[in-house]
Amino acid sequence: MCRLTNQTAAVVLAVLCFSSQVATSTAADRVRPSAYISGDFCAVLVIHPQRIAKSPLAKPLPLDGVAGAAESQAPADVDVAALFETLKPEKILRIIVVVDPVPGGNVAFLPGVIVQYTEDIDGAAVLKALLEDAAIAKHNGKTYHRGAETDFLAKLPLCGHVADDRTLVFAAEPTMKKMLSAKKTDNPLLDRMKKTTLNHDVIVEFVAAPMVKAFEKKTGKTVAEALEDDPEDPIGQIATMVAGVSLTLDLSGDTLLKVNVTAASDAAAVQMEVMAKLGLKEAEKQFEALKPMIAENAPPNLTEPINALVKQVLSGLTISRSERDINAVLLMPAALLDLARNAGKVLDELDSDGP
Repeated sequence: MCRLTNQTAAVVLAVLCFSSQVATSTAADRVRPSAYISGDFCAVLVIHPQRIAKSPLAKPLPLDGVAGAAESQAPADVDVAALFETLKPEKILRIIVVVDPVPGGNVAFLPGVIVQYTEDIDGAAVLKALLEDAAIAKHNGKTYHRGAETDFLAKLPLCGHVADDRTLVFAAEPTMKKMLSAKKTDNPLLDRMKKTTLNHDVIVEFVAAPMVKAFEKKTGKTVAEALEDDPEDPIGQIATMVAGVSLTLDLSGDTLLKVNVTAASDAAAVQMEVMAKLGLKEAEKQFEALKPMIAENAPPNLTEPINALVKQVLSGLTISRSERDINAVLLMPAALLDLARNAGKVLDELDSDGP
């Protein structure tokens, strides 16, 4: 539903092009992003571009080369060079993407985006440039700009809201209204987020309860009734197995990945632990079968680093269970840095070859 289009690229470009410094605000003037996370939302993705850019894994990658390669393939009306220039990590403190599940019609979900900048921006100018001829609307006492209907938001209006001098909020109108009226009470997603510190490169949180609630409201059926009609119903299957998921990814430090899955029942916890461990063993077998394919298709100087990385990941991933919590931990594979270095060389070669 949310595929990347020229219009999507234009949205990102317009938002960032107006990130020029204006009158300085204070921390006390700024709104916490959690104020826009509704209890109706089932998932959130948090990305810290600055942390990622400073990691040892990002340093070997020539971003200028990536921009050059992308520019040669991009449509004529997309200014890739300007896009990459304005996407510099130092401009963005945090990007938060929320998921509004089963909003209606044939749409599985709608996204909402919160962008926090490292310096003050002229938010009104951003919205004026981005949402041409937008109508000014209000919800819950807060002003937002209602733009035109967009294909990548299921033909719903794209809306924007200036939260403070460093924070912008974007969403389809139904989701925007939920963000503008969000409450901290009766909010399963926020409750789960409180258990995870923001001191990570990437964070993913998921809770099933809001998704189930939205599904039952839309269909008029309980999850159990839906599974009786269709035992393979995906929402029903998720709801009977998983209550929540937390994931953190760090490209610096000793631990690359941590995943915590809270099962919906004791029986589901035991089943998922068994499935995860069996899946890991099966992955080890499949890797051996895939080695010839990797050798045939990967660039020559990436074959060995890829093989070494997969081997270290499969051997270094630990899975454990404590009551209803299944935990997976992956320590930083040494081969990952080698792969990043070799990938950087490949990108350098692509850039030097030209279009």
